[in-house]
Amino acid sequence: MAKSKIKKIVKTKNIVDDEDVKFRKLVIIFAAMIILCVGTYLLTDVLIEKKDKESSSSSEIEIDYKKILLGDLLNQKENEYYVLIVDFESKDFEDYETILQEYEYEREAIPVYKSNLNDGMNKKYIDEKSNPKASKISELKVSGSTLILIKEKEISGYYEGAIKITEKLK
Repeated sequence: MAKSKIKKIVKTKNIVDDEDVKFRKLVIIFAAMIILCVGTYLLTDVLIEKKDKESSSSSEIEIDYKKILLGDLLNQKENEYYVLIVDFESKDFEDYETILQEYEYEREAIPVYKSNLNDGMNKKYIDEKSNPKASKISELKVSGSTLILIKEKEISGYYEGAIKITEKLK
């Protein structure tokens, strides 16, 4: 009988120890899952914040309201303005930009809009032979760098070539 009492005590102790081990494992697994979730949250928060900083500085969009299509040549809000028609990718474009900055800085200048010769929407106005006597947009033809003066929604001045454009804007 004493042996059976000892066996019962050992079995009860083993059951208590086994439950204690299972409880410890459960607590460890739960703690590991919490640590894993918190770590994942912190890691993604840091990565997203870093990505937001990078994307916000590089994705600022600038709209240049001074660039127009030739089809809108006569549709600007001012009564008098120039339209500089030039290839934006040419080496002369930077020279024109410098001249325009000086022109606008030195005095109360007539507004100057720019239009790109290489824009696909402007193709129907580009030809080998220009039409400096055009009075309507449908008659307009340009062959290279051109400065057009618009007054009261009509073409009133037409200057072709770098020399004439530079003289007019200086």
